Amino acid sequence: MNKIDWKRKWTSRKFLSMLVVLVTAVTGFFTSDDPTVQIFCLISAVVDIVVYIGGESYIDGAAQYAQAEKDLQYCKRTIDEVARQVNELRAAKGV
Repeated sequence: MNKIDWKRKWTSRKFLSMLVVLVTAVTGFFTSDDPTVQIFCLISAVVDIVVYIGGESYIDGAAQYAQAEKDLQYCKRTIDEVARQVNELRAAKGV
C-alpha cells in the first residue's frame, strides 16, 4: 500500500478550493437571517464536500487501475519468460 503524501494533499488546489467554498458557505449560513440563504449555504457546503470526496476517489481509483495494469503486464511478461524457459528445457531434453 502506498503512503499518502499529506503535505501534497493538504496543499492541493482541489482541497484549497473546497476549503474556501466550505468556509464561505458556513460563514453565509451563520451570518444570514434569511432561511433561504441558510439552506442554500448548507446545501453548498454538503455538495462541496461530496464533490471533493468524489474527485479524490476517482483519482485514487485511476491510480489503482494504472498500478493494476502495470502489475498485469509484469505478470504476463513473467509467465511468458517462464514458458520460454520451460520450452527451452523440454527442447534440450528432447521431450
